[in-house]
Amino acid sequence: MKLTVFAAFLTLCIAAAQTPAQDRADPSSTLIAFANAVATGDFNNVVPFVEGAQTDPRFGYDKDLLAAAGLSTGKWTLEHMKSEVTDQEATLECDLTIDTGTPQPAIHQVVHLHKAGDQWFVEPNPTYSPMAVPANDSSRILSDMAAICRYPTLYVRQTMSRLYVCLYNIRDLGGLVLSAAKGKNGQIPCDSSSWSSFVDSLPNGKVLCHCPLDDNNTEYAFNEELNGKSLADIRDPANTVLLYEGASKKLQYRHLGRAAVVFCDGHAKMVDSKEAPKLNWKLSPHV
Repeated sequence: MKLTVFAAFLTLCIAAAQTPAQDRADPSSTLIAFANAVATGDFNNVVPFVEGAQTDPRFGYDKDLLAAAGLSTGKWTLEHMKSEVTDQEATLECDLTIDTGTPQPAIHQVVHLHKAGDQWFVEPNPTYSPMAVPANDSSRILSDMAAICRYPTLYVRQTMSRLYVCLYNIRDLGGLVLSAAKGKNGQIPCDSSSWSSFVDSLPNGKVLCHCPLDDNNTEYAFNEELNGKSLADIRDPANTVLLYEGASKKLQYRHLGRAAVVFCDGHAKMVDSKEAPKLNWKLSPHV
């Protein structure tokens, strides 16, 4: 017989700097400790809560994984918890809020746990896919984190492969723009208004011009500061943006908190939110 426990308006404040609790004797305590570990951004603390999980030496569990799921470290709060518990299985529901200085709306969570020996473990979301960034089902945030820990090699392989496809796409596309400019005595062959037409004119242009993680096939953006300019006008090509993931000089961070950018010398790199303010969009370098 299932024992149903309703603990309405139960508030559990979880601070990111706090050491994760290790009370695993019941499902509620386990979920509290698990969420606490996730909130710190240190996924080595998360792994023990997922049976069969292990760290992957090729990829550190850190705050980038939270960013990939559309989350962040901070103060995590679980409210309105209720549970259904048997001897070996449990289903918990609660409202999750993440406060990084600005409180966010609560996100309802449904988490399944199972017991092995004398400890409870969080069940990974069986439908989780690294293709979903952020996860399509926000009610599975905590179980998505468990899935990342349970299948780290799959996560690394699929996520990193798409990162490199995106990086190579934008690099190759930037190379085509620069080649066309050199064929026009250095005049850049397009501007922000004619960018789509220019892409259409390129062999495989539509294939190269979007990120594999973007279901809407949104084109990489052309730096509008280069409208009507030539390569000779660009004083610092190695640091001046040519093409980027995003729009209106704002980056779209799809890859572990990073976005692809190609520069006017033809090299491409992934840029995070800390590097973004340092990007040079105008013709002359930063003073």
